[in-house]
Amino acid sequence: MTSHQLKQELQLTLNDALHYWSTHTVDYVFGGFAGAMNDADQPDEKAPKSAMLNCSLLWSYSAAYNLNRNIQHLQLAERAFKYVRNHFVDKKLGGIYWTVDYLGDPLDHSKRVAALAMAISALSEYVRASEDNEPKVLALKLYNDLIKHFYNDRYGGYAEAFSNDWKNEEDLEKLSDVVNERTTRGQLNVLQAFANLYRIWPDADLKKRLTDLLWQLGEHMIDPVTGHLYESMYEDWTPKSSAISPLLDLEASWLLLNATEIIQDYASLEAAKKQSLLLASVAIEELHSAEVESSREEEQSSEKMEHSLELDGLIGLYNAYQLTDNEAYLQQVFTYWPRLKERTNQNNTQSFKGATGQQESASAKRSNKMISQVHTVKVCIEIIRRMV
Repeated sequence: MTSHQLKQELQLTLNDALHYWSTHTVDYVFGGFAGAMNDADQPDEKAPKSAMLNCSLLWSYSAAYNLNRNIQHLQLAERAFKYVRNHFVDKKLGGIYWTVDYLGDPLDHSKRVAALAMAISALSEYVRASEDNEPKVLALKLYNDLIKHFYNDRYGGYAEAFSNDWKNEEDLEKLSDVVNERTTRGQLNVLQAFANLYRIWPDADLKKRLTDLLWQLGEHMIDPVTGHLYESMYEDWTPKSSAISPLLDLEASWLLLNATEIIQDYASLEAAKKQSLLLASVAIEELHSAEVESSREEEQSSEKMEHSLELDGLIGLYNAYQLTDNEAYLQQVFTYWPRLKERTNQNNTQSFKGATGQQESASAKRSNKMISQVHTVKVCIEIIRRMV
């Protein structure tokens, strides 16, 4: 494979995913987009709709329009924006509902940092596409909600979840797995959201919050011995376990550099490049170890290999290639991309879980194709942008 062939495949895959959504997932009965597809590949009209999926669709169509200027993508981005604005935004208490039912009424009222961050990032992308002020106003409102409720004044960083009325109480049984911890993925979600918001609103306080979060990442979220990111921590940043994820390392490797470049923190740029490459290096070493183990004990290494097949890590590999011109990184991209594409086509994705962390219904499982394509679109757009 060559870089030209990779770009052609990425563009084709992007077009296929966007075409699939526009022809299969638009909910003409209840508005917005379907929450899941049924076994006949038709919209499951009564499936719940998640904030993550709907905000991801808003980001995807907006980013696709910003890349290719296809007016249909802008129109579908507007459709996604109106549904998020009308049904997912909690107009009384602030924040974003985790899920709504097929009628658009709140189903899971809990407030998650992942959903709020995704909404801010998606709205910011839509502002760039539409040049409309309304989504910017909403993005800033949600930004203020996130700062007010999720930011930890004592230790810094951002909490994971709250109840509908922003309380963190003992009776939140369904959130018991996340209220007393912070995850690195959650911090990365906030980092990405704030960086995208800064593109449309270069505010001094926002820049400081980005700078602080980048510092926290290097100071508290990276194991000084292994160089890997911790997956989760207690409120005071004490690691909860020694579990590692090469996917998380690769994702962080490009997100931290991307944020540093967006805020034009040139004094920290070289350090950010170094940290980016270190994370990519330890991730690839772990992936190689997983490959070797797979050839010996395929079944036992399935969990590790899951990391090597995750879509978001591909951006980290390409980012490392850009930083170094090292063909070994590019070859890793060429190696993993066909596997990732095949895996997406087979719809063999992570199972979709709700707020309780328990496996959801068959309709939720059937949302896998949409969830998978959301990640595929993100990878395609981010790498094509870097190839332009």
